[in-house]
Amino acid sequence: LLRPYLPNLSKPAASPPDDGTLRLKVAGMTCGHCANSVAETLRKIEGVEGADVDPVSGFALVRGDALDGPALVEAVRALGYDASVDTGV
Repeated sequence: LLRPYLPNLSKPAASPPDDGTLRLKVAGMTCGHCANSVAETLRKIEGVEGADVDPVSGFALVRGDALDGPALVEAVRALGYDASVDTGV
């Protein structure tokens, strides 16, 4: 299982991070294969340096420069999952 190696993505952020990370809420993932598909897709987007996806919590933590939240959400939705930028509210 990948879970022990991923950061704790289930804790909500107090506010959107400004440290080059963006957290997405992804609904519909049921397994590690789903999470891998989402992570691979996110890593292909310009500006993304890395992505950790946890199918259990339903969150993806994306790292990079000048991340485009709407583009990340659209890429995940194109895979058939519901996605939104998590604002921590």
